Amino acid sequence: MLRRALCAASGRRRRCGLWLLATLLPAALAAQEVEVNIVAAGPAETDTAIGRDIMAVAGTCGLTLDVQPSAGALENAAAIRDRRRTQLGFLQGDVLEYLQTFAPEDPALRRIADGLRVVFPLYVSEIHLLARRDIAGLADLSGRRVSVGLTESGTFVTAGLVLDLAEVRPAARIDDLGPEAALEALLAGEIDAMFAVTAAPAELFRDPRLGDGRYHLLALDDPALAAVYAPATIAAGSYPMVDADVHVLAIRTLLMAYDFRPPVNSYHRASCAAIADVAHMILSRMDALKARGHAKWRAVDLTAIPEGWPISDCAMDGLDPGHVLACPGP
Repeated sequence: MLRRALCAASGRRRRCGLWLLATLLPAALAAQEVEVNIVAAGPAETDTAIGRDIMAVAGTCGLTLDVQPSAGALENAAAIRDRRRTQLGFLQGDVLEYLQTFAPEDPALRRIADGLRVVFPLYVSEIHLLARRDIAGLADLSGRRVSVGLTESGTFVTAGLVLDLAEVRPAARIDDLGPEAALEALLAGEIDAMFAVTAAPAELFRDPRLGDGRYHLLALDDPALAAVYAPATIAAGSYPMVDADVHVLAIRTLLMAYDFRPPVNSYHRASCAAIADVAHMILSRMDALKARGHAKWRAVDLTAIPEGWPISDCAMDGLDPGHVLACPGP
């Protein structure tokens, strides 16, 4: 049924009925033919933990892959397109929408977007907007100093969309601080608020210094935002500064791949085979990932495919019932 959903989402019914790649890809990689990497954000981020879980299940099937760091989702998109031996990466759903919206008028973005394909939709991350206690709501950020994440991060895209949709005009959008540096700047009084798109509960916001009564998470309840993002709740007690449920918004993160085409050359062929194997392992090892991996695996919905975005042909091959890996059973 998952394969049928992916076929319908991709709009490539001819491809879904023919399995042309079945004759081009090995059923199992007796010896790995190419270095395989997944690009993720910093070591403390959820996508890095999810990537390491994928790395672990890959290892049970003899496929070696590594998780490489980045500044965030925009860098991930460029890395999937242009960084050699980087076949896979994590992107937020609103970053995909950003690429689709601006690619027609920006050749650089168009080049990146044209090479991206969905492997699987994965977990949901919450939009955290941490502010000084005297800032009562989103509108009160007008005229304030707000950290919006590094310019190559998904947080940067999300923060910009949230502020623009809510028609909030900060005095400064600070775009040179990663999440840890932004938190230190907030604690030092150098900024008034900070955005961070990360899966809750995030270790970053468990800092005991946030429990002194000077800070809180802002509710994100503007109607203009509800039309774009899904509702979410950060439960009371999740962080030192959260003593009651906070209604926020959430974004789904997706595993993406480059559009490799096996007939092009041996690197394309081996990379496509690796993507097929990774997709096959995620699907066939989902119970193990939910049981032993990061807690966000338990909320993964592999059918939550973003509308209008192409599915990876290589990943589709990994979902073929005839795709077999020479590895221990799940």
